[in-house]
Amino acid sequence: MRLVAFAFATVILACAHSLTAADAPLKDAIVGEWTIVKLRDGKPTDTPGGTIEIRKDGTYKWTFMGAPRDGKWELKGADLHLGIGGGGAIVWPKLKVEGEKVTREVFKGMTEEWTRAAAAAK
Repeated sequence: MRLVAFAFATVILACAHSLTAADAPLKDAIVGEWTIVKLRDGKPTDTPGGTIEIRKDGTYKWTFMGAPRDGKWELKGADLHLGIGGGGAIVWPKLKVEGEKVTREVFKGMTEEWTRAAAAAK
């Protein structure tokens, strides 16, 4: 019985490690300062996007419509969870890294594109 419990624990730990290792490239890629632009059918919209700084220490600063918000972030697979206090979170699902850009589908026909803040300023 102990052998079965040990084997089960080993498999669980190995799976947890492989998920963390698989998330590492995306996690490293999203760290930095970003300008967010909303796109509808590939064209920029008037919908405000704001800026976000994703920090290596697991914190973020997001400015949307002039209002800054700070908190902790976590990546679960390709979904970015932004902690908003009180145990709640805003979830930005299915982030994709495409070169120096990060994209995500907001809803059908509208996407969000992040560009590095330094690149957006040029």
